[in-house]
Amino acid sequence: MPADTSRHSPVLIPRSNMETIDRAFYDWVKNGLAISATYPDGWKAVPILWSGAERAHQSKADVTIRDDNGNINLPVIVLERLSVNKEKRGAYYGNILADSKGGTAATYQVARKISQTQTTKYSAAKNTTEATKSPYNIRRDNKKVVYETYTIPQPVHVNITYKITIKAQFQQQINEVLTPILKFSGQINGFMIGSQPHRYEAFLPDSFEANNNVASIGDSEKMYQTTFDLRVLGYLLNDDKNSEYLEIEKRQSIVVVRTPRERIMIGNTHPDSDDGRFYKE
Repeated sequence: MPADTSRHSPVLIPRSNMETIDRAFYDWVKNGLAISATYPDGWKAVPILWSGAERAHQSKADVTIRDDNGNINLPVIVLERLSVNKEKRGAYYGNILADSKGGTAATYQVARKISQTQTTKYSAAKNTTEATKSPYNIRRDNKKVVYETYTIPQPVHVNITYKITIKAQFQQQINEVLTPILKFSGQINGFMIGSQPHRYEAFLPDSFEANNNVASIGDSEKMYQTTFDLRVLGYLLNDDKNSEYLEIEKRQSIVVVRTPRERIMIGNTHPDSDDGRFYKE
């Protein structure tokens, strides 16, 4: 039978870090919600601004985001990451130590299957010793089943809080932007963001704070602003900055334990070794 070379090829998945979670959150706001509103020149998509980006980069990335005087055309959605907290799991939480290869033997198993090639070898050997004519094609009760187990390093869960600010000049624009957000998760506040293989759970708040200045009497520009925090439960995998992928470790189960005889362990040679005889294990 041909040699099985699949066990030598590693299984790789993209890593999950802070940037991956930020990108999942940004993609949800931009592509998942796909919010549009009424502008003076018609119905257009609302621009999404990340608060950490430089003003020069924002102006070059989208020249239509500002007017001739340098002011941002409203409405606009501004995103900001406020805090990162490590998830608490109670007063007594056991730390699962990683092994020499970075995987955990039983706790974080991502898959488990039967190795058809290795199991067939044991079945064929059993049929051969029982003097059957076709050692590979006869179904018999085989107790030596080889399993392949796939494990990953222990993930670290984090709670990340993001701040979403909606700025507009009219109440109608606030309504057009806020309605898709309120309707997205349905009757509950939790939903999933991200794409395969990494998906994270996000939670909308119960209240949305309005910071409007329409009631004040002054010469300042009228502004409608709604702010709320969104919490994302994420996990971190593979903190190696030099690697873009995480290697999933594949192991095979032990079905037979053989101990060599004393002569084999010591390394004695058979007296008739010249005739091709040797000590069996």
